[in-house]
Amino acid sequence: MRAHPLHTEELLRRIAPLRRVAAVAAAHHERLDGSGYPHGLGGDELSLPARVLAVADVYEALTAARPYRAAATHADAVTVLRHEARAGRLDGDCVAALAEFASDPQHEHGAPSVG
Repeated sequence: MRAHPLHTEELLRRIAPLRRVAAVAAAHHERLDGSGYPHGLGGDELSLPARVLAVADVYEALTAARPYRAAATHADAVTVLRHEARAGRLDGDCVAALAEFASDPQHEHGAPSVG
């Protein structure tokens, strides 16, 4: 399970148009305090896109129903994200941006519209 970010990076590096996002995708479980995986990156080692993706990944994981639990509400997910930001694991500005975006009624289920 913990190797999936490495597999993601390896696969994306093989696809020319996606090579430039491979490292960002691989960092979606890294945390600002260095507690994440697979490389234990932290602080300035994490780009803004990696920080945004980490917040989005946690939000999606919380708000998606799983066989073992119901989906969290937007409010509950944002509460968890804010706690993680206060603890130094997630970027507070990225959490605030996601909270604002996902609470906008123009975005069905918090997802951006295409078109």
